[in-house]
Amino acid sequence: MQNVHFSPPELSRMLGVNESTIKRWIDKGLLKAEKTPGGHRRVSKKDIQNFLKESTSLKNHSYLLSQWGKQTKQKEWEEYYDLHVNFQPERARSMLIAKAIMRGSVQKVLEMIVVPALVEIGEAWNRGEIDIVDEHRVTFLIRGDLLALEALLPEPKDTAPRIALACVPEENHELMLIILSLIAREKKWNSYVLGINVPLKEISRVLDERDVDALGITKIYQKTKSLTFIKEANKVAQKYDVQICVGGSGWNKQEQTVLKKLRNVSFATSLKEYGELLKSYIKKK
Repeated sequence: MQNVHFSPPELSRMLGVNESTIKRWIDKGLLKAEKTPGGHRRVSKKDIQNFLKESTSLKNHSYLLSQWGKQTKQKEWEEYYDLHVNFQPERARSMLIAKAIMRGSVQKVLEMIVVPALVEIGEAWNRGEIDIVDEHRVTFLIRGDLLALEALLPEPKDTAPRIALACVPEENHELMLIILSLIAREKKWNSYVLGINVPLKEISRVLDERDVDALGITKIYQKTKSLTFIKEANKVAQKYDVQICVGGSGWNKQEQTVLKKLRNVSFATSLKEYGELLKSYIKKK
């Protein structure tokens, strides 16, 4: 989240206050802002962090400000999950954005809040605590939250490395691809979410035409048979000198053992490890 700047309208949406309030804070010197050559005001991530720390008297103006430094016994992901389940999506999104700004890391809130909440959604549905309508409603809202987090990240340079992201066949958990894309963006990679059930022919085309450096493949649904697909995808990847990173909770131990032995394939056991793998990939072309 380095070198990120926000306009008053963007801050208005993030903080949950009127744009006029943002401008008033800037005019009074409470919130530091810079001016672009065109005369537009922009606020840096660092200045937002300083503002949040020093604005305890303004905490009643927005949910984000009220949460700064707040200590609760409830785990953050549980609070985020409860807000969505109890029909408070605006507060859930404000909380997520607040945590990302406070920590200076989108990846950390994905690891500590979003992914555990998604796991709980699936488990709550299996336990019969929520029905399919609520499961789809909350999942849809979280997708929007992920897109809001994307707005916190700077656009990667055209010369930055590139990763394409896809699910194994018959895997429909596309949200994980968006999560992996956000982590790649934060690592200053260009990322392309290919989606679900993408034919190998189309993956090959993307690797070639987009000059991709790495291919990420996920699997959440355990019953899907996917080793043959990975081996075929690896043949395509090696043709274009592309590294493959495989991950997800759907791989059993036997499959993981096979994957770890494949040349040109890395297996990430966590989002943190996935982020570290991105650092290790070096463009060979």
